[in-house]
Amino acid sequence: MPPGGIDDMDTQAAVRIEGYDEFEPLALGGMAAVYRARRTSVGRPVAVKILYPHLAADPRYLERFRREARLAASLQHDNVVNVIDTGEADGQHYIVMEFADGLTVEHLLADGDPLPPDVALAIALQVASGLDAAHRHGLVHRDIKPANIIVTREGSAKIADFGLARVVADEARHTVDGEVMGTPAYMSPEQTRGDDTGAVSDVFSLGVVCYEMLTGRRPFVGASVAEVVTAVQTAEPDPPSALVPELDAHVDGLVAMLIEKEPAARLESAAAAAEAIREVAQAHGWHTDRERVREFVLSLPDDVFERARARTVSGPAADAASRMHPCEAQAREAASERGIEAPEDVDWCVWVDALGPDAGGPAAFAVRLAMRTRMPLPRARVIVAHLPSRVGGAMPWARALKLARTLTRLGATARMVPQADDPASAVG
Repeated sequence: MPPGGIDDMDTQAAVRIEGYDEFEPLALGGMAAVYRARRTSVGRPVAVKILYPHLAADPRYLERFRREARLAASLQHDNVVNVIDTGEADGQHYIVMEFADGLTVEHLLADGDPLPPDVALAIALQVASGLDAAHRHGLVHRDIKPANIIVTREGSAKIADFGLARVVADEARHTVDGEVMGTPAYMSPEQTRGDDTGAVSDVFSLGVVCYEMLTGRRPFVGASVAEVVTAVQTAEPDPPSALVPELDAHVDGLVAMLIEKEPAARLESAAAAAEAIREVAQAHGWHTDRERVREFVLSLPDDVFERARARTVSGPAADAASRMHPCEAQAREAASERGIEAPEDVDWCVWVDALGPDAGGPAAFAVRLAMRTRMPLPRARVIVAHLPSRVGGAMPWARALKLARTLTRLGATARMVPQADDPASAVG
């Protein structure tokens, strides 16, 4: 199962786990593919995360995947995506989780509009509750962001993906000291510095998500990863009420306590964050129970779930016409004028062969690649760690050309290969 894309998967042929059937691709992560499947014993849907085979052959990634399974399985809570089963089948390492039928907060914010303030705080309260449970089990998530919070049709908010989590009390560090892991725009200042992170780091990330839900905007932005990191460490964002007039000083104060730069001055725990959220909601007479979130989700347009799914994954049956880049024809015409001919009806793959002096080193390049292409950072790290590597799946010529040029501008040596000649495609 190559990491290039779900279009590369023959899911029914590739996935065989006893006790589960009807596998359907849902999404790709940095280390694993996620499927919806049916647990045959009870006939209920589940989510199955399967480690990519090329990573399963690497002891480092295999151990990290197994560690995620152990950490997640140790925690059972209503506001966490709970683990049902783990194991190995035909060389495939998997984690079976409850299927949370809903939308991520990232999907809810996709149009750039804020959520109703009572809904935003109701979701934040549930996330704080889930984080409190994790922290009491000695787990720090380290990657709280909108894409890792699922809001179900029943109004539950569930934290997903403990892939970057670590045990607070474990003196054996699971990452190299000073290594930055996570999504820069949602990291705490101490996390961007590569410092040791505790539970208050998750509190900061929750505050960033809360700010975005309330305003529709991220508090820390920049034109590059370096600018985003600098903003996280030094910038003081506008208070939410400056962007959304219906908000007030109570909401501003709550967010300020969550995203305080200094860990010692921040709300000291997820439990304290939950209590602060309740107090602000009560001051406004806002209901923060699941029923309010449920009402909001059910009030969304009928096609919102399908549109969210379309943004997450392209179906394996998608043909070349439906994947055609909007500027494909113009790009081909412009290239033809320069004497460059692109074969018709041929998809292309893009490879990174090496990093040049302008790449800034593997770690920096991985972060820049993730930010520029909106690729999960762990996946970008995998690509950089296994050069030469393919970036993405098969794609139309114009889109491949754009990606190759982006990689070149980032300081890499990139090339385009017709899908028929691509060695990874042949293996997949």
